[in-house]
This record gives sequence, structure tokens and C-alpha cells, in this order.
Amino acid sequence: MKRRLFLVFTVAYYVFYSFLYSGWLFHKSGNPVLFQYSKGCVLFLLVMLLPFFIPLIIRSYVRRVGWKGFFLAMILFIVFISMLYWMSSLFYYRRMFAENKYHLFDPYLQMSPQRFDETEQKDYNTFRILILGGSTSMYYPNLLREFIQEHHPSRKIEILNGSNHWYTAKHSLITYVTYYYLWKPDLVVIMHGINDLSRSFSPRDWAIGEYDDLWNHYYGASIKGARPGLLIYRQYLYKEYLSPFAYAWFSNLRFGEREREMDYPLGRYVSIDKFRQYLISLLKYVKGDGADIMLVSQPSIYKSHMEGYEKVYKTLRWHIFNTPLNDAQIEYPSAASLENAMNEINKIVSDMAISEGVFFVDAAGAFPKDRDYFIDDLHYTDKGSRLMAEIIGEKIIASSIIEKSLPGEKRE
Repeated sequence: MKRRLFLVFTVAYYVFYSFLYSGWLFHKSGNPVLFQYSKGCVLFLLVMLLPFFIPLIIRSYVRRVGWKGFFLAMILFIVFISMLYWMSSLFYYRRMFAENKYHLFDPYLQMSPQRFDETEQKDYNTFRILILGGSTSMYYPNLLREFIQEHHPSRKIEILNGSNHWYTAKHSLITYVTYYYLWKPDLVVIMHGINDLSRSFSPRDWAIGEYDDLWNHYYGASIKGARPGLLIYRQYLYKEYLSPFAYAWFSNLRFGEREREMDYPLGRYVSIDKFRQYLISLLKYVKGDGADIMLVSQPSIYKSHMEGYEKVYKTLRWHIFNTPLNDAQIEYPSAASLENAMNEINKIVSDMAISEGVFFVDAAGAFPKDRDYFIDDLHYTDKGSRLMAEIIGEKIIASSIIEKSLPGEKRE
């Protein structure tokens, strides 16, 4: 009787698992290396062959210890897994309570500003520049300092780099009024746009929930800290480790094309109005402290017709600007759509410079849209960083801001 039951179990198991395994074969990877499968997919298919041997392993074990021994081993295994889960849960919750991370947090309050080594008090001969922006503003400041110092050897040019990965105008607003203002910069150079624009979207890898007009849906790189631990939050365990296998199962038949490019209208970029609001507030506080302001338009490689090698420049628009349609499909804006949106962002910046009476640098208009200057959609090569430093530096020199800030005049 037991042999018949085991035979029925074996046949049912092989039918079920063969159907399950065949589903993974109907999948086409994005970067195939063997037939239509990627390297990771091939490895997965090889590993998932192992469960085919489970009935043989069970049969061999039963022959050695008998059915009673097998069921006892199964009970002990279940108890062991349950204890492991309980202990992991206890450890997780104790750690989370101790570190005060139990609840979801506001990503804007958790993204720390850059710390400055310089003292708050500067001598009268120092001209201090504060740089505000995202990752695209992180790598040219030292080149800018060298450029300006060459033209003003008698003055000490000091640059405080307050830009950071993922930062938006809202981040700069918060960090300025809570920390950066203490250094009393003579000039604040501000370049924001692309990160503010990305807040219009809610990609699974970087955001939680739908669009929030305070942008609190967007966690960026801190999203892993916003989600509970793997053993506790099953949805996270599924999304982080199991979902690729679920996506791949009969994906060719269920979903067809995995991604599609869309010519979104300008109205799709719903975060533009908030960008304008946060930037106005930031200018208000900087002007209130008596510092000069220089707004910079943001260059990008986006253009209506991207040909040849330029088509691979879709890192951000595919990764950051995507909209999930279901478990396996996404859509993302075309280069022409993002060019239109970036033009609108830069127009807001230039119009605000006029209305607020501050300096404006049209870096977007001065940057060639080719791979000599960009490593991806927006980040610069070394040549691009040097060009950015020169564009801003030449504007600072031409404006005579430094000459007007004479030694001996202490800024209140």
C-alpha cells in the first residue's frame, strides 16, 4: 500500500514539476549567451534540475531508515525550520527596535548632507562657493576651484560641495536651511532638474506606492532600509529573490515584449510644479542670507533622434523613469519625451533666474550631446566635468562677483 502511494506521489510530482520547469524554458533573457538565455538564467536552469532527484532521494532514505524514520526526520526538520524562523524574527525585531528603524521613514530626513571639513568662520580674504545639486554636480567642483584660483591668485577660493547622489531641489532646500547656511557662502551655485523630474515616476526598485506630491514615495537607494527584514516581510522576500523566477515562468507566452518606449506628453511629468516650488523656496532663503546665486541649466544627452551607439544611453530613463505595467512589463519615456521634459525644467530655471534677478548659466546649451562628454544619460566623463567647470568658472569670472566681494568686508 505504501509503495503504491509513493508511486502515485512520484508520478504526480514529476508531472507537476515538469510543467513548472518547462515554464522557465519559455523565457527570453535580455542579454542571451546560450540560445535565448542569459548567464544567470542558464545557472538557474541547471540548479533547478536538482528537484527532479527528490523522489529518488526520498526512496533511498526510506530504504535505509523505514517510513517511521522518514516521518520522524520530516517532523524534526519542520520543527528546526520553525525555530529558525522564530529566532530570526526575534533577532530582527530586537535589532530594529534598538536602532529605531521599525517603521517606514521619510527618505528626505534620512539622506544626510555632506559634512564640511572647513570651519564655519572664514577669513576676510576667502571667497566661499557652495555647490548644490545631485550626482551630476559632485565631480566638477575641484576643477572649478582650480579654474577660478588661476584667475584670482591673490584670493583664497574655497568650494563646499553640498551636492549628493539622488538629491533634488527639496533635499538642497532642507539641507541648506538646517546646515549649509551656517557656512555663510559668498556664492551658491545650484543645478537641479533630473532627479526632480524622476519623482514623477514610481519604479519598484526605488519607490513605494504611487506618486506622492511631497515626493515621499521615492526612497532611492535607501529603499532597502525602508522595507522590513526578509523573513518577516514575505512580499519583500518575494520581490527581492523569488520574483525573477516568477517573471520568467512562461514569460514569452504571458507577457510578450518586456519593455516599451513611450512618447509621454509633458503632463506626465507631474513633479515639475513641485520642482518650481522647492527651487523658489531655496532661492528665498539663500537671498535672505545675502549670498549671490547662480542657477545652472542641466545638460543631458537626450535628443529627438538618437542613432547608433547613442541608443544604449538609456540607463536612467529605463531604470529610474520606468512605470510597472504588471509583474514583468515596464514602460519608460522615449529620449524625445525626456528631452522635452528637460527643456521645460531648464526653461523654469532660466525664467526664474530672470524673475529673481540672479545669475544664469546655460550649461545645457553649451554641452555637446555625444559620448565624449557623457558616460550615460546625464553623468559626465572627465572631459565633460572639465567643460562644466569651465562654463561655470567663466561665468563667475565674467560677472566680477569675486572682485565685488572685497577683502575686509565681512558678510553678515
